[in-house]
Amino acid sequence: MIDMKQILFTLSMLVFFIANSTAQTAKLQVIHNCADALADTVDVYANGNILLDNVAFRTASSFLTVPAKTPVRIGVAPGNSASEMDTVYSVTVTLDSGKTYIAVANGIINSMGYSPAPAFGLNLYNMGRESAANNMNTDVLVVHGSTDAFAVDVSAGSNVLVDNLEYGNFSNGYLELPTQDYTLTLTDSMGGNKVADYTAPLQTLNLQGAAIVVVASGFVNTANNSNGPAFGLYAATANGGALVQLPVATNISSVIANDLKFSVYPIPADNQVFITGDVKGKVLEIIDMSGAVVKSISNLSTQSIDVSGLVSGNYIIRVTGKDAIGTQGFVKY
Repeated sequence: MIDMKQILFTLSMLVFFIANSTAQTAKLQVIHNCADALADTVDVYANGNILLDNVAFRTASSFLTVPAKTPVRIGVAPGNSASEMDTVYSVTVTLDSGKTYIAVANGIINSMGYSPAPAFGLNLYNMGRESAANNMNTDVLVVHGSTDAFAVDVSAGSNVLVDNLEYGNFSNGYLELPTQDYTLTLTDSMGGNKVADYTAPLQTLNLQGAAIVVVASGFVNTANNSNGPAFGLYAATANGGALVQLPVATNISSVIANDLKFSVYPIPADNQVFITGDVKGKVLEIIDMSGAVVKSISNLSTQSIDVSGLVSGNYIIRVTGKDAIGTQGFVKY
């Protein structure tokens, strides 16, 4: 069956960029973080042309080339929209040539069933990065996009990385972090009470040289918000795609251990991954980004692991021996 909407999407993208091929341009990444059920999937229009089609909640685009130095009308419509006439939100922006922007869709479209219900909008950051400033680091930008969460501090050990970050705001620039696996602590800025510990496995996920955006997403109190998606921390990479969930550290506390050395290949993997190192006879677990163990082998006898039954996404392989433990990340096609 011919998908007319997809054909129109392709043609309008060509028209949009051909018409602006001689114009000055900027880069733009769009992150869908609106937890309202009405925005489960959205279409994004630019000057009447569809720019992004059927974008799912907690999904990011790659960095798109868009016109600069000229007004661009950005509209957001439900995922089944027929044209820009279906938009539920529209804003006109003029981007600076040569700059890189991050736009995060936050807020609530229809206040019924949500408390509090800040209006839907695009929070725009004009100093985005597609890669780390130093290729030995991972650069992390943090944005607070949870509508019912208080202002928070983010710490790694005794070091406060982000201070008093309120809803809708970005951190004060990128955190330029050595590429290691971290445990991040979220704390209520006013009361000083710890919310939760999260694992940020920058090294395990092979993010050296990358720039990512970590988004506070979902609802702290789901009962007051139409039983919507629960609060969590999610990361967007420059390549776009589904956001990567940062596990709650208590579910996967050993992720920062690295005593047992082994390697995993290929990355990304399709049906099998291979492990090199002293792993035979040990316990192997494959853990998804929510911290759940999705595959376990109690007495590893082979270095070839069948992953054909796993859904596409990011995973951590944890191998445990008698007195050692180690982790490595991989991506399933």
